[in-house]
Amino acid sequence: MRKNEGSHLKNKERDNEYKRVWYQNNRRRHREKHIKWKQENPERARQLRKKSWIKRQRELGYFELWDNPFPDEIEVHFHHINKMLVIPMPARLHEKTTGRKNRNQHMDACNKIIEEIYGVDLERIIGDEI
Repeated sequence: MRKNEGSHLKNKERDNEYKRVWYQNNRRRHREKHIKWKQENPERARQLRKKSWIKRQRELGYFELWDNPFPDEIEVHFHHINKMLVIPMPARLHEKTTGRKNRNQHMDACNKIIEEIYGVDLERIIGDEI
């Protein structure tokens, strides 16, 4: 075994820890720099946003478990309960949960709303994939 074998992993872990701590201590400054960069580079920011959206769309399928039961007056979003299946839910309720810190919190909140609206147990329908 060589002397420095695996040291790059230790360095990477150390660097990631340093970056995490720095970000926690400088969150506001980082956010301001990010906003300023987006304002100064609107075309590049648009390209990166589009690239991210396209990648996400590739990962997600679209198969409706059931048709939209809501009247036409109610705007409907189709919420992914996993990477393939979607269920209709009122847009106002779907948007109400978008302020979450991460996608998993959004999914959990929306899934609870869906269980209340439709009276179904999503875990029973699709198992541990939720």
